[in-house]
Amino acid sequence: MMSRITSLVRNTAIETYILGLFPLVFMAIVLILHGELHNRIDEDFLKASMYYVFFGWTFLLDAVVVVYVYMTIRLTLYAGVLFRAAVDKEYELPNAKDSKHTLRTVISVLYLFTVFSTGLLSAMIIAFGVYLADPFMVEGASNTVMDMDKAVYGSYTSYALHALFENPFFSKLFLVSYNFLGGALSIVFIGLLISNQKRFRKFVATFILIPIFSSLIWFVMPVVSPSEMYRRDIFQNLPATHITQYISPTLIQLDPHIEIFLDRVESQKSRPEKGYYADTAYPSMHVAWGALATFYAVLIWWPLAFFFVPWQIFNIIGAVYSLQHYAIDTLLGLAVMALVTILVQVAFRFEARFLVPGTYFHQALDVVRNDVRWTGKTLRSIGKYIWRKLIPKKST
Repeated sequence: MMSRITSLVRNTAIETYILGLFPLVFMAIVLILHGELHNRIDEDFLKASMYYVFFGWTFLLDAVVVVYVYMTIRLTLYAGVLFRAAVDKEYELPNAKDSKHTLRTVISVLYLFTVFSTGLLSAMIIAFGVYLADPFMVEGASNTVMDMDKAVYGSYTSYALHALFENPFFSKLFLVSYNFLGGALSIVFIGLLISNQKRFRKFVATFILIPIFSSLIWFVMPVVSPSEMYRRDIFQNLPATHITQYISPTLIQLDPHIEIFLDRVESQKSRPEKGYYADTAYPSMHVAWGALATFYAVLIWWPLAFFFVPWQIFNIIGAVYSLQHYAIDTLLGLAVMALVTILVQVAFRFEARFLVPGTYFHQALDVVRNDVRWTGKTLRSIGKYIWRKLIPKKST
């Protein structure tokens, strides 16, 4: 019996443990510590959770839609071949192992979806537990982080940036960069999916684990954004007058673009009337995920650094300029990304040394790469054919 369990453990991919078991155990601890949490999970939360799980916390929306379209086409082709083989007795499968290959691919897709969605859903519920922090604790932590900005940078940076960059061009640049995070992550997601299986697995694991590890800080320092704390004043009690006196002129003179942006994003944030607060500003997920996208983009193809590095700089500034984060959040976001990246690297080295997972766990990724190679060869052949037809051979 023990040998079978050992064999099962050794023959299971590392994602089972770091994206399946670990987040589930963490989530269970949060549910136990927050006895009222399960009672606060309403219909709106469940709808948001399903959307986040199926579309990668919305930040991978574009990439996931592409994957779903591809999966639909690929599974339809599989089903068509197998159906023809079942109906037409004279039809021979292109490959005698197609039936087994198809079944393993479907199992691989289900496995990957299960571990990824388990990690995402666990992160969502853990974050919701953070949202139920005591309002006095949230207010105190938010003022503390704002004062940390003043101590480190010499000003309340999130508002001081508006006085520094008054030209509307900068407002558009920083907001566009901040909002492009989903596009950057999707580009890297698709790029890794078609180019490097192991890096793709590490990228997805790091993406999911970053908010889970960040929650350790969120529970200790539940911090709402500078906009919700001082512009929206969600606590309705004029917090920290030494801060509000300094930033009041900036609040009056905010750029129209930033006002529109804040009205849109804050319609989906804290709900004091329901007793929960969007207190996950410290550290910044935008900065951590942006650094993750930049790191792996350079690994895909180093010239991408000429786009991704400047974008990440503007994304960091945008996180503060948009009043969604304090300047100190950005440094901690970079630190969390670096820590989780190292831990994921260690986990995959552990897999390479001690685990021997069956190939079917990631067979779906191999199918994608083979399809990409076939598509590339086909397009090159078509291109050469068109070139020969359009460019006549020189007469000798």
